[in-house]
This record gives sequence, C-alpha cells and structure tokens, in this order.
Amino acid sequence: MPCPCGGGTKLVQCQDCQEYVLSCRECWIASHLNNPWHWARVWNGSFFVRSDISALRENFAIQLGHSGKPCPTLDQPKPVKFTVTHSNGVHGTCLSFCNCGQGSRVQQLMRARLFPASLLEPETAFTFTVLREYDIHSLQAKIPAYDYLLSLRRLTDNVHTHRVNDPYQIFMLVARIWRYLKTRIRTGEIFNINEVHFPHRPAHSLILYCPVCPDPAINMVGEWWKTPDRYRHLIMMYSVCDGNMKLNQFHKNSGSDDKSLFQGNSYFPPLEPYKEFLITVKKSPLVATSSDCGHVKVINKQMHQSSKTSIPLRKVGVATTACNHVFIQAVTDMYGAERFSTVFEITLQQITATSFLTSSHMMQCATSHRISIFDLRSLSIYAHIAYVERGVPDMHMRGHNENNCQEQYSLPYHWCNAHVHGEAIEQPWVEFNQVGGYTRQMKDGHREDTLISHVNDWNFKKLVNIYHTPAHQLKTARVMYQDSRNELEQLSHAHKDNVAAWSRIDRTPRPLNGSSKTWISVYHRYQARVPSVRSLLINWAREKSSVLTPSIFNNGRESEAEITLEAYWLKAIEAENLRSDISEVIGGRCYTLTEKDEDALIILRERLTAVLDEFRVLQAVVTPGLPPRLLAESCSADQDMFKLGLPSDLTPEERIKYDLSAVAEQECRLRESQITATILSLKHTCNRLLSLQTQRERNVDTEKQRTRAGKGILRIMVTRDVEIAAYNEYRRALISLGVKDAGKIYPPLTAADTFKKDTHGKRHLR
Repeated sequence: MPCPCGGGTKLVQCQDCQEYVLSCRECWIASHLNNPWHWARVWNGSFFVRSDISALRENFAIQLGHSGKPCPTLDQPKPVKFTVTHSNGVHGTCLSFCNCGQGSRVQQLMRARLFPASLLEPETAFTFTVLREYDIHSLQAKIPAYDYLLSLRRLTDNVHTHRVNDPYQIFMLVARIWRYLKTRIRTGEIFNINEVHFPHRPAHSLILYCPVCPDPAINMVGEWWKTPDRYRHLIMMYSVCDGNMKLNQFHKNSGSDDKSLFQGNSYFPPLEPYKEFLITVKKSPLVATSSDCGHVKVINKQMHQSSKTSIPLRKVGVATTACNHVFIQAVTDMYGAERFSTVFEITLQQITATSFLTSSHMMQCATSHRISIFDLRSLSIYAHIAYVERGVPDMHMRGHNENNCQEQYSLPYHWCNAHVHGEAIEQPWVEFNQVGGYTRQMKDGHREDTLISHVNDWNFKKLVNIYHTPAHQLKTARVMYQDSRNELEQLSHAHKDNVAAWSRIDRTPRPLNGSSKTWISVYHRYQARVPSVRSLLINWAREKSSVLTPSIFNNGRESEAEITLEAYWLKAIEAENLRSDISEVIGGRCYTLTEKDEDALIILRERLTAVLDEFRVLQAVVTPGLPPRLLAESCSADQDMFKLGLPSDLTPEERIKYDLSAVAEQECRLRESQITATILSLKHTCNRLLSLQTQRERNVDTEKQRTRAGKGILRIMVTRDVEIAAYNEYRRALISLGVKDAGKIYPPLTAADTFKKDTHGKRHLR
C-alpha cells in the first residue's frame, strides 16, 4: 500500500505512539525527530520486526543540537554508534554530534537529556527519563538496579534477552551520580543556600531538615528562651535513636577504594574521623562495657551472638536518630554491635546550642552516666549535654529494671513531655528493611549512597505530607483536651481533700536511701512483694508441732504424732478449694448443668467430707486448746457451707483465750498470698471473658455457633463470680484477724468492678 507522501510503501508502525497509522520509513523518521526513542515496527513480508530509528535509513543518525534536523556545517552526518537506555528498552543506535561549536560531546548529550557514561569519548548514555523512573521505582518499590535493568532488556527482546546489551555495571555508577546531583539541587546546596540563608547549619549539608521542629533561626520568634517551664515542650526538640540489624553488610574482598559521593556531608558522618573516634573510645577508661540493667545485658548478648553468623558481617547494621516527626537526622554504621559509642556519634550530629533536646533510646539507662565520652570528640559539645533529657521508649521500657530505669527514664514520668512515646524511629524500618536485601552486598560507598537516597526520600515524603499531621493533631487535641479536663476536674473533686497535698509533692525521681540502683518516683505505684502460697507452705514444712493425739482421732489409742504446719494449712486450703469447685458447679446449674456435672458434684462432696475429717485430726494436733464446738464442722446437710475453726472464724477474745496468736499470724500471711493470687487469676478470667465476647460479636454468624459461644461465656462468668466470692472471703478473714487498713487496701469487689474496655478493638484489622 503506497504512503500518502508518494515516496514509499506503508510498512512501518510505531510501538509507543497512540493509534499511529502505517507509514513509510521516511514519514516515520520525519514524525519522530523529537521522539527518537520510540520503537519502530517494520513489516518484513511475514510479520513486524522491532527496530531502532537509526535502522530505518542507511547511514541515518539522530542529530544533536538542531531539534533532530541535520547540522548545517556538516555535508554528511557522522554517525557514532551508541548504546542508549530508555524507559522502553536498550537501544543500539547512532548519534551525530553538532559541529557548530555548541560544546563538547558531554555537553551536547546533557542538553539532549542524555546522561553520558563517561567524560571522554562516551559511547553509552542513559535518558533522563529512565534515570528518573529508576529513581522513583527503586525508592518506592525497593527494586534493585539489577532487576530494573533486566526488565528493560526484556522489554527490548523478551526471547533473546541474552543478546541485548547489558549496561548494568555502568548504570549503577550513573544512577549514583544522578541521585547525588539531584540531592544537591533539591537541598539547595548547589546554590549555597545554607551559607546565604541558614548560616547556623553546616555549609555543605545535604540533609533534608524537619520544618516543624523548633529552630530559633527559622520558626521561633521573640524571646523564646523566656518561655515558662510548663510550655517547654513547645521549644524542645525530641530525638529518638534505634539500631537496625537488617541493614548489615557482608565482608567484601574488594572495593576498599569505593568512597561515598556525599563525603560525610549528609546523614552519615565522615568515615575517617568516625573510625578514629571508635578506636579512641575503645581505649578510653571512661567507657564501660557492662551495665546493671538486665535488659541491656540481654541485648548485648543477643547482638554478640548475632554477629557470629555463618556469613561474616563487616557491619552488623545501622543506628539512626530521628525527630518526633520522624524526620531522620543522622545515620551511623554499627561495627560488631549497637555500642554506646554509636549512640554517642549520632547524638553528636544532632545536638545544637539553640534548643533543648529530649533523647530516647532503648539503652539510655546504660549510656546517660557515661556522658564524659563527649570530651573525646569536642569540648564545645560537652556544655550542651546538661540540656539533654534522656529516656527509654515506652515499649522497650517493659524489659528494664522496674526500680531503676523506669523511674529515671520512662518518658511518661517526664514533666511537660507532650505525651512523647519514643517509638517513632520504628516506623521507617518497615520500608528500610526491604533495602537491606541488596545493600548488604554493595561496597562501602555505594551502600552508603543508596541508604542516604532512601533516607532523603523518606524525609521528602514526610515533608510533602507534613501539613496533614498538624491539622489532624490539632483537631484531635481539641477533643482530647476537653475530655482530659473533664476527667481531671472529676478526679480533683473526688479527692478534693488530698489535691493540695499531692500538688506539693516533688515529682523528680530520686535514689532510695542514696542507692544508685533503686529509685523512687511519685508517679510509680510500688507493689509490696507478697510471697506465694507455695513458698509459704515450703517454709512451714520446716516447722513442726508435736502433741499427744486424742484417742478419738487415733482408733482409740493415745499416741504422740508429729505433724508439719504445711499439712495443716494444705488441708485447710484444699477444703476451701473444694468448696469453690462445688460453688462453681452449682452456679452453672441454671445455665448448662449436665448429668456429667451432677456426677462431678457428688464426687466433690464426698471428697470434701473426707478432707474435713482429715483436717479435724490435724486441727486437734496444731490447735489442741480448741474445744470440740469450735473445730471444723459442716453447716449444712450438703456440706457446701462450713466453718474450719481457723483463727479468722473466732473472735479476738477467743484467739487470746486459746493461745492462737502464732497461728493467726500465719493465717494473715496466707490470706494475703491468697488474695494476691486471686486478683491475678481474676484478671486472666476477665481477659478471657472479654476475648470470648469480642469473638462472638465479630465472628459468630449462625444461631448454633452463637448458642455454643454463649455457653462458654456463661461458664467463664460463673468462674468469675466464684473468684470474686473467694476474694471477698479472704478479705473478710483479713479484717477479722485485725490486719491494719485491710478494708482500705482490699475494697469489696463486685462483678461490676471487673468491667474492662476492649483496648484492641479500634486497632483491629478487619
């Protein structure tokens, strides 16, 4: 079919143009002078063959410098074979350079939006489009350069991919340089923006700073240093530190000469000074290698073991620090483990003399008292350490020493701390962990540049969306403020007699009796250590009581028996437990009592009768002064209610009369242990009840399933009621025994007091 131009036949299609009409070769070239990287599809008589524009005409070359038209100073174009990589594949093409004196080949290529692979006689180039697309794809989708280049080669020829040129090695270098130049432009360093507008920052800094954090030279006006202490959170910069063991690096046999293009002007510190600092710190007597905190000891042990992998690691990971808005501020490599010196290094990179700083790290309890290490780097920094408050993130705090670390370093205990939790640094790891799979195989400079690019991209995405967060937080804060104020007013009114005295209490944590290992705080509730029932029984097993056993309890013969106090109290506890089991079975009678439960009830009552008989024998030995009317007896025909004749069942006068002071003291200790154990068991029961109720609401659909779930819930409710009854009985015993403030320490308990909100419902992923 002839072409409308009359000069050829319609044989060529365009693979990349939308609805391109078949044309001849010359028309295709003329219509693609400004789109030379489209693939032509040429009909060979049987099928279409993909071809580059330079193959459509003999001796044709893509002319540079004249919008695709021939250079007027050249009689004939001088084709130069080039490998050009575009977003649609790898092109083997020909270029013709301008001869009008418009610059070197490198300059002409850059004007044509082609990035040359070398500065001397380049023969390989990459379009700006493919570099930008790779930059976005690798940063967002975490695609390695190898997979991206392989995809482009497959786009070129998906069958004979091995025949397509492979520019992978040179592409990695070009992509690094592209990112470095783009970073200089985006941060304004190429325009000396810091020297002109932000002289308080490093002159050649390539860091993307947080625009929200307080900075006196940018977003703080007036006499901000006179801000009242109660508003100090408004002028305080918060910093969180953490290490990531996924971003490690294997030992490499080569590449020691591979240096970062950023040269220490970005998030990573200068390499040589950092290594010298690590060597100096290792030899310094100021730095200890151990800690009193059990959590830090466990972390050190785990890191020491993780460094002994089957594949030797040169760097076990990175340590980073970020502000409270999760703008990453500094990154350092970890050699061997997450050492104190690594934390100090990233802290040094962020401390300034113009703002207060709250620093959060999981091992601050071990590093804070070693701040003398800053003397090793800079004496000018040491003066600002006094303005740094240190804390441990909330989730990490759970594993620390309760009476030391939590008092000093728990962030909720810090005054006017704006509800900072210290765990913000955990958010980027979800993204960065995907990068560790291929950066661990890179050389030093390439790995550092890649991580810097990902950090910059993270900060950039935070920057472009930063206005959403303050607006949402302000809206939420207005609601929370009113709710918190109402709750505070209610609590203040309920405890109006104590508010004035409470307000005068010092809120600063302080060491207990001058000990550095135990600290106390007004915010912390100290729980008295109550021994368990088992430990009490073990101790009483060593104490023995001998008495002449009455003949009525010894088959008519009088003899001397030796009985431990453990056996006495063990039988008493067994009788009370059997009573609770019987109450639980009877309590379920109105719900789900079956024939099997009836048989179990008969067995329990028979066992209770036997236990009561055995307990009477022991009771006659341990408390021989009690008259028969006060010994253990059944109070009903079914023996579901009875009295054991324990000191708590007697009046104070009777306990004195029958010399039961020692036994009464033992019962006090036993009841305290029992009531503590019952409270813990009741907590678990309430959690189970809430879990079953939530499960029924979310996942139960049919009536049969709902009935079955309801029976399970009713059984748990019966267990809860029995435990509440046991708690109240132990409480009654303590009050009867005259324990001081027992009624206040252990208030009466009802089922309504065990209500618990669903703390995970709003965060549940549906």
